[in-house]
Amino acid sequence: MQLHVSSATICPLLNTADNFVGGNIFTHRSQWRCLTSDKWILDVVVGNVLVFESLPVQSSLPRPLNLSRAHQNVLDAALQVFLKKKIIERCEAGDSPGFFSNVFPTFKIDGLARVILNLKELNNYVKYSHIKMDTIKDVIQLVHPSCYFMTVDFKDAYYSVPVRPKDREWLRFIWQNVTFQFTCLPQGLSSAPRIFTKILKPVLSHLRKLLITVSCYIDDCIFIANSDKELIDNVKYAVQLFDSVGLTVNLNKSVLVPTQKVEFLGITLNSSDMTATLPSRRRHSIKKHGNLLLKGDTSLHALAVFIGLTVASEPAVTLAPLRYKYLEIVRNKELCNWKDVEENSGERGYCDINPASLANSGLAPFSTEVVGRTSVPAPTRVPGFASHTHRQPS
Repeated sequence: MQLHVSSATICPLLNTADNFVGGNIFTHRSQWRCLTSDKWILDVVVGNVLVFESLPVQSSLPRPLNLSRAHQNVLDAALQVFLKKKIIERCEAGDSPGFFSNVFPTFKIDGLARVILNLKELNNYVKYSHIKMDTIKDVIQLVHPSCYFMTVDFKDAYYSVPVRPKDREWLRFIWQNVTFQFTCLPQGLSSAPRIFTKILKPVLSHLRKLLITVSCYIDDCIFIANSDKELIDNVKYAVQLFDSVGLTVNLNKSVLVPTQKVEFLGITLNSSDMTATLPSRRRHSIKKHGNLLLKGDTSLHALAVFIGLTVASEPAVTLAPLRYKYLEIVRNKELCNWKDVEENSGERGYCDINPASLANSGLAPFSTEVVGRTSVPAPTRVPGFASHTHRQPS
């Protein structure tokens, strides 16, 4: 069979946010057979995604969550959209025993709601398999001076993957006294990132055989090329390929104009001066959460959030590990004791985070931007990037 892809234009696309249907890659299974003969991938395309170590057993239904009226309204609206898009379906609980989980909304940066199925109990039965995923550090190694970037974001990536009808009973929940079940890969399944990453591999392999430089982390892809024209042609072809296998490109969130400065996976890449930096909102977030640690007794959750933010900054902040390692020691110690972090532990953590204390340790000087009591590292040179000097504002 021959792979059918047009590179003439990005639009129109077969699959859009308006006509999205859950499990859509099943409809395009013939295209997948052109891309790969891998049995595991082809099985996933037709809905064989749930693999258990042992048959899940549930002795009782989970206790209903106490959601605020506002969150209930958000969830009501989101589930109505899910029904329309066939991401979920109504079912009769008596059809089979099934496995029930709670469902709740979270909110993305853009303010839109994300529906999460709390599969913590079911995940205990899901078979674990490791897979290597591209990271921002891998992307940084692809960047070269004056190159151009474009990014492609997938709309409802997990929901594009079907779950075969006989397995949907494991993905049930009750809302407003009605029983529903997911028809496709839900947010919350521990194996979901691995499943989506692995099925994307033959698609990316096809692009790389055409000498297209691309890297994807789940539903976020970045394309890199020497010239803007080359990049436009590459992304036009890639978008049509994604569309042909049933993936929906989110045109609103994708960067479809060549640029030498782009944000990807929370890091701003700049090929003009060859730097990787933290966006201002992430700096402000570090400052905000860091200041909370200084206001009194600190919960383990608040400390863990701050550590997570600093760990995530490492690709753009060379010395980040020197700032959070002591805090990790404090966290691990307190986890053993299972109590709130003492106020002086928070202060001691900040002593280690403060650049002045690092300078006194004989470390090489580095550029920082002091914001309140928290020192947020300014843009730093990334390994493999050309040298770049940053001056501080006077």
